[in-house]
Amino acid sequence: MQRYSPIVLCGFARAAKLRRRMSGSLRAALGLLLLTGCTPDEGGSWPPRGPDGGMIEWDAASIGAPPSRDSGAPPVITDEGSERSECVGIARSCSARSAATCTSGLGCRIGGRCGGVPLSCSLQSSSYSCSAIEGCYWSSYSNKCTGTPRSCSSFTGDIACERQDGCRWDEECTGSATPCSLISVSLCLTQPGCTLE
Repeated sequence: MQRYSPIVLCGFARAAKLRRRMSGSLRAALGLLLLTGCTPDEGGSWPPRGPDGGMIEWDAASIGAPPSRDSGAPPVITDEGSERSECVGIARSCSARSAATCTSGLGCRIGGRCGGVPLSCSLQSSSYSCSAIEGCYWSSYSNKCTGTPRSCSSFTGDIACERQDGCRWDEECTGSATPCSLISVSLCLTQPGCTLE
């Protein structure tokens, strides 16, 4: 088994990283150059060695602790680009919101209710107008419209409500607004009545 001196081994180690990139005479020239860099300095020892025990000691306190806020360092910036990090206030109730601001924030939605007074069955003079009112019936025997019209408040949808003569659909904001304390900082300002503190 062939043995190499420490100088040669050092040169081989330095050339290993570059051997894939170079070839031929250029590789040979590089090997000679690296060998010259592995020779011991005057007065030095060979092979080179580290400190006793292989441990390097230093004072960790010399690194220094990270700057505190009291030291004049820049403050830590939180969500929304400010130091405020708590959502406070009283969320505006859904019933107090307009249709334009109803869906802002969390918990409210556009809804409505059916209001008005349905036309009386007895006032209908034809089978067509009588049957158009839910709850009314046309009697071909007496040629009269009888029955009790369905109340407007019993309708829960706008289409059915407005189909009943005398009824109208009133759009309104319904639901339950999410309290400010339960809203994240990033969504706080979207809820009417909430603010960051």
